Amino acid sequence: QVKCSLTGHEMPCRVEVVQTYLKGKKYLKASSKEQCDLLETHKAYLGPSHKNKQEHQLFCKLTCRHINNEPHHIKRHVEGRRFKRALVRWEECQLTGEKFKPVTLMNNRKRNKDSIGSDSSIGNKMDALGLDSDEEGMSDDSMTDLYPRW
Repeated sequence: QVKCSLTGHEMPCRVEVVQTYLKGKKYLKASSKEQCDLLETHKAYLGPSHKNKQEHQLFCKLTCRHINNEPHHIKRHVEGRRFKRALVRWEECQLTGEKFKPVTLMNNRKRNKDSIGSDSSIGNKMDALGLDSDEEGMSDDSMTDLYPRW
């Protein structure tokens, strides 16, 4: 029996078996040094995920995305447009002392402002249709006090 020092896998002492194991997914994953290099350089932004179903993945703090913990997935994310833009923005915030807010969180907040409690959008749609807001049953009490503005 031969035992692999990286993974602890035991196999019969035959050339064919050892060669197939060396070409296998488990060994290649364990032997890749690229993953360690990428994680070390981007350790400040990439950390383990804390969600229940995604514990095996990494979480990017700049883009709020989950990434598989594999070298080619990490490399693809780090070289991507979204990460590069967020990194530039993060560096600017570090220089100015401003607190960094990920772009996705900022967009969600804007989206919520537009959708919740915006009676003006209803009025604009009615104006575009040529309807008067009083004719359609919109009274003085437009229930804006029930939906707070964000």
